[in-house]
Amino acid sequence: MIQDQQDDQQNQGEDQQEQQQEQQQEQQQEQQQQQPQNQKDKRAEQPDQPEQMSRDNARQLLQAIEQDEQQTQEKVQQIKAQEREQKADDNRRNNRNW
Repeated sequence: MIQDQQDDQQNQGEDQQEQQQEQQQEQQQEQQQQQPQNQKDKRAEQPDQPEQMSRDNARQLLQAIEQDEQQTQEKVQQIKAQEREQKADDNRRNNRNW
């Protein structure tokens, strides 16, 4: 009789362990099912966010901007030099009339 009770208790313990294992498996399956949905959701959200620029792209863009700035500065210097030359020519002409 005592052995029967022990067997019953052991069976109950095994049943509880099996139930816990089943619950854990179900939870794992649910998590695995949710992960693909989360990944799909993340993919769907990505177009809303701006695409991040790579370092190489950023470096190329910066170099292009710097080159444009340098060309602009050179043009400004050329224009100022031409204006100075023209003023100098005008001053020489005016001085000859004296």
